[in-house]
Amino acid sequence: MEVEVCLGQNESWCTTEQECLAVLEGVKHFRAYLTRRFRIYTDHKALKYLMDQKVAVGKLGRWALKLQDFDFDIVHKPGKNNEVADALSRRTYTEVADENKTSPVKVFVANANENEFLSDTIEVNACETDLEVDNKGDEDLESVELELFYGDYTLLAPLDPEVVNSELLDIPAVGQLQQVDPDFQDMFNYLQNDVLPQSEKVRQKVLAESQDYSVCDGVLYKWFQKRFKTSPDEKYIKQLCLPLALRRHALLAYHDLNYGGAHLGLDRVLAALRQKYFWPKMHQTVKDHVLSCDRCQRIKVDHTRKNPPLNPLPVVGPFDRWHMDFLKLSKTNKGETYLLVLVDSCSKWVEAFAMKTQEASEVAKVLFKEVFSRFGAARFLVSDRGKSFMNNLVLSLCEIFDVTRYHTSSYHPQTNGLVERCNSTLIKSFRAYCDKAQNNWPDKLPGILMALRNSPSTQSTEFSPFHLLFGREMNLPFDTSVTPKQNLSSDAKLQMEEVLSNLKITHKILPLKIC
Repeated sequence: MEVEVCLGQNESWCTTEQECLAVLEGVKHFRAYLTRRFRIYTDHKALKYLMDQKVAVGKLGRWALKLQDFDFDIVHKPGKNNEVADALSRRTYTEVADENKTSPVKVFVANANENEFLSDTIEVNACETDLEVDNKGDEDLESVELELFYGDYTLLAPLDPEVVNSELLDIPAVGQLQQVDPDFQDMFNYLQNDVLPQSEKVRQKVLAESQDYSVCDGVLYKWFQKRFKTSPDEKYIKQLCLPLALRRHALLAYHDLNYGGAHLGLDRVLAALRQKYFWPKMHQTVKDHVLSCDRCQRIKVDHTRKNPPLNPLPVVGPFDRWHMDFLKLSKTNKGETYLLVLVDSCSKWVEAFAMKTQEASEVAKVLFKEVFSRFGAARFLVSDRGKSFMNNLVLSLCEIFDVTRYHTSSYHPQTNGLVERCNSTLIKSFRAYCDKAQNNWPDKLPGILMALRNSPSTQSTEFSPFHLLFGREMNLPFDTSVTPKQNLSSDAKLQMEEVLSNLKITHKILPLKIC
């Protein structure tokens, strides 16, 4: 059997080391086929004496020891006769762009004749290549286009020049996109200008659905209400009708980007988007994007299986019961190796702290300074039987704050399944964003926690932790850039009553959903 292997050069190693590494990697790759004696052909004659070393030292010695499990002969083959491997070794490879690089996204209306901007610029961070701006200043062009630049591609939406000059000057950029969007332009024209489409089928559809839409300050919104038999008081959600040109950016912001995305699953991404946006066939669009995500396919494990019947723990209020566990990760340059994860059982709010050790003193310090002093003393604390959790120092702290301790049974992590499931999600998110060394995870942690707190808990409360605590949804950078600025009331009392009303309805529905 003959094996020919080529490997890219490493300038810091000598030629013999590079050639020997190529042999080692090739043998590892074809290990399943090398159960009998075989030959290795190389154009580097020094490798013939690899297995004849009297003293195994350095890289070559260690690699020679690894190759002793195989029965092979090394044969010298001159470079002029070793054409196949020699050609592959000289092959050039294109550079792979950094997927974590961010660039601004700008939405504007450009006048082709006067080369002027007709609306304010909207900037959004996006995980793509550098921004490319192309102002169309050709005097021969008479059309007006709404242009969206994103990375290496441009989306164009033609506008009627007469409409732009007369009506769109005072409308936000999102409203301009809606007026030319094929999914919303008929509804927009009917509600704004009382003009129905010519097609009878489309006209009937617009009239039937118009009660669910409204135009506010030149922007089209849809009013959505969740259907719950047990909660007739569920409030309507005001969803921004997102044009086709912005849907790609919304998917990237809520799934791909580090701050707010975290590569969460289909249900959580869809639920988070539905809190603020709407477009036709939204479920299928989000599903296609999540299932086609290359990183998700590489880092996630399929957990599809029959779930055993579970007996849920009693329902308690926010921050009354914390679930706690340690997660061991790669060691950072600062010596941080462990992640202390705490999850609130009611709101599913996640707190995580990077730590150098698992000593009980550090655990007690974090519980006092970062948890109890911020969220108040808990009624219950659930953890496994780790030494750091069973220590007298932690038990004394719990006695001072009158916290009841619960410990899982040995070798049965399902008892603390809430935090164990959160650990799995954190690991997948770290895989998606950390570099090859996996030692920069503390820098990625705040953005991942932001995504978890913004994402609705689709399997339990159906609300996001942020909404359960503050009575409204969290704003991501994409939201603040796309959503038109509202005219806030000067009366703080009215604003407070609105927040309290949302919290009252949410807490009324929450126990019904958990049960």
